[in-house]
Amino acid sequence: SSSKSSSSNFSAICSRMQLNQKHVKDFLSIRIVSTVSPAVLENLSGSHTVQIENHHTLYNDDLETLREITHLRLSSCRRLRETSALTLVTSLYLDSCVNITELGHLAPKLKELTLINQRKISSVAALTSLITLRLVRCNSISNLSPLGRHLQTLEISHCESITNISSLSHLNSIAIKSCPGIVDVSVLQNTPKIHLSNCDNIVDV
Repeated sequence: SSSKSSSSNFSAICSRMQLNQKHVKDFLSIRIVSTVSPAVLENLSGSHTVQIENHHTLYNDDLETLREITHLRLSSCRRLRETSALTLVTSLYLDSCVNITELGHLAPKLKELTLINQRKISSVAALTSLITLRLVRCNSISNLSPLGRHLQTLEISHCESITNISSLSHLNSIAIKSCPGIVDVSVLQNTPKIHLSNCDNIVDV
C-alpha cells in the first residue's frame, strides 16, 4: 500500500512506548532511545541504519539479532563487552559503551568508525579497511601507526595519549583538536586538508 511504501522514508523513534513489532522492519532508519523488548530487536534486520541509546539490558548475545545491519550507532549501552556478532557492519558509531574492549574482528567490512568516550579500547590497528576514523576522548588509544593505507579521513579530539602521527602522510583530510601529546605534524605537509585546533604543543608544522 502507499502508506507502507512511504513509511520507509521516515525514521522511527522508539522509547518506552509499545512499538508495533511487525512494522519496525518497514523503516530504513530507526532510533531506539531506551530499553525495548528482544522481540523488537529481532525485527530490525531490514533497516539500513539503527541507532540504539541507553539500552541498559542490551547484552552481547542481543547483537546476534543485529548482524545484518550495515550502519549501527550505539550509545551508552554499558552491558556490551564485545561486538563480534557484527560481521557485516560497514559504519559503526560507539559512544560511551564503556565496557567494549576490542574491535579487531570487524576488520573485513568496516569502512567508517567513530569512537567517543571508549575507555577500554586500546587499539584500532587491526582495522586496516577503514576509510574514515573519528576518535573523541579515547585516552586508551596511543598508537595510530598501523592504520591501513585505505584510510583517507582522520579526526582526533581530546585524545591525550596519541603522540605520534608520523605514519599518516597518505591522508586526504585530518583534523586534530586538543591533543596535547602531538608536537610534530610535519608529516602532513602534503595533506590536502588540515585542521588544527587547541594544539598548543605543536612546534613543527
